[in-house]
Amino acid sequence: MGDRLLSDKIWDKVEMKIAISHFQEREKQIPKMKIMQMVATFVVCIGVTVGVVYAGYTVYEKVWKEPKIYHEEEMQSHLPSPEISEEEKMKENLITEEVAKQKALDVLEKLGYGRPEIKKIDLNRGYSGEKENESYYMVKTKEGYEEGLMVLIDSKTGEFIYFSDMELKYKNLTLDEISEEQRKQIAYEVYDTLGFQEKEYELETYNQKTDRLYGCQFYKKYHGVYNRFQGITVGYMVVDGKVLYDTINIYHSNHYEDNEIKLSKEEAQQIAIEKEKVFSDKESKIQKVELSIERMNSVIYQLENNIMGNDIYIKTDNRIRNVWKVTIDHEDKEIFKWATQEEQLQWMKESSKKTYFVDGTTGEIIGGEIGLRVTS
Repeated sequence: MGDRLLSDKIWDKVEMKIAISHFQEREKQIPKMKIMQMVATFVVCIGVTVGVVYAGYTVYEKVWKEPKIYHEEEMQSHLPSPEISEEEKMKENLITEEVAKQKALDVLEKLGYGRPEIKKIDLNRGYSGEKENESYYMVKTKEGYEEGLMVLIDSKTGEFIYFSDMELKYKNLTLDEISEEQRKQIAYEVYDTLGFQEKEYELETYNQKTDRLYGCQFYKKYHGVYNRFQGITVGYMVVDGKVLYDTINIYHSNHYEDNEIKLSKEEAQQIAIEKEKVFSDKESKIQKVELSIERMNSVIYQLENNIMGNDIYIKTDNRIRNVWKVTIDHEDKEIFKWATQEEQLQWMKESSKKTYFVDGTTGEIIGGEIGLRVTS
């Protein structure tokens, strides 16, 4: 039993993971429905809504705009083709395969793999919603998807965005036990190896460990808050004193607006409490209130408008804002059990733990998360 979050999962992970999932679909021919679920939260950038919201005594322009709702067939018609034409390559001024190959080899050399033979280069469509007509080069040292080393290079900028040793997880390796100080040292060594400037990103976490991997995370920081949409995350092993990289993710989002934080903590908390009362009359309590940088999503909107269904896709504006994250839970610890969609929705409204994203400038609720306590 544990907590799961209902949110725009596409934004809770590295954006390029979606592109990689799309590549897997092309390689393994995943059924259409799964593809559509994968890109369901593909975001369209739209302008702000005309209107005002009051924060204190100042009038601010609203940032929340009514999302667009699509059914599966409609969503398909709004996604760009996975194929990238020669005309688009010219129009978007994409780098060539050879340039992408050399940039990928430079990355591999920095990481200690030398300059191995490249067996495969593909230009693939990206579906993260970060850029219009986005695409990336997938450069591999072996043909098979689960084989070799893989590097993703942004096809417009030539920037390194992702690395994976596809075979590492299949090797029966025993991790060295390393101290906290060693983990911190490795984090900074990786950062330097990748060529980032001193203090460009700040080390947030370096002591993560699973059964097979260690991990570290660097993010840009604004107003004392880490921006998880701009940073570097690394998963690695240490075997016989040698660092072996599993994955490296580079976050390149340019949609952070750095809006003014005009709302007080108490004001944001009260806004969330009033919204919770709309959903539930059960006794509730504030668990946490903190400043955060979050991407707008449709989670609370869906509750407000009774929207559920596997064939429904909701697009919100691609905006990343300074918000107050207000988490509210209920004294009633009723466990969620799978039932009809109507019952699920009602449970989410009345009994679920919710985190509201309250915009730091306007006081609007621009998204959130829902924690589901589920039985296995």
